[in-house]
Amino acid sequence: MTGTLEPGPDNYLAVYAFTLPQNVSLVTCSASWEGPSTLIDLSLYDPTGTSRSTSLATSDLGNYAVVANPIAGTWTVAVGYGNPAVPPDPVDYTLTVDYVAPFAIPGLTPSATFDTPVEIAAGDSGHITATIDVPPDAQPGDVIEGTLDFYTVGDGVEVAGGDHLGSVPVTITVQ
Repeated sequence: MTGTLEPGPDNYLAVYAFTLPQNVSLVTCSASWEGPSTLIDLSLYDPTGTSRSTSLATSDLGNYAVVANPIAGTWTVAVGYGNPAVPPDPVDYTLTVDYVAPFAIPGLTPSATFDTPVEIAAGDSGHITATIDVPPDAQPGDVIEGTLDFYTVGDGVEVAGGDHLGSVPVTITVQ
C-alpha cells in the first residue's frame, strides 16, 4: 500500500483494510517514508473496530505496529502525521502488512474443512479424521511437521470472520 500524506485537514490521515485468515499468530504493519523530520504514526484496528496496536513515531526512520494472536477478518490500518498541528511537507509512504500463519502439511487432509465443517452441539464432542500422502521421495527417519487445521460449527464457539477453527500440531516420522 502506498500513498501521499499532505498537510491540511483532508489528507493528513489514510485508512486501509486488509484481511487476515484464521489461526494467524502474529501480524505486523510497517511504514517507511522519505522526508526530513516527518513522523508517521500507525494504528491497527481489529474486525470489531477495536484498537489493538498504536505506534507513535519517535524518529523519521520508519514505524511499525504488531499484534500477537489476532482474530480473523477484515482489519484496518490508519497511517497519519505524528503531529498534524505542525504541517510538514507532503510525504510519500509505503505500508507493508506481514503475518505469520501455521505451516500447512502438504498431503495432510482433515475430514472437517472450511467448506465441510464438522457439526458439534455446544458441550458435545465429535470426531475428525485426517489422511496423509507421504511424499514418494521420503526416506525412513524423515520428519514431516506442521499444523492440522479443522473447522467446527454449532459448538457455540465463533470467531470474527467465521466458524471455530481448531488446530493440532503434528509431527510424523517416516518409517
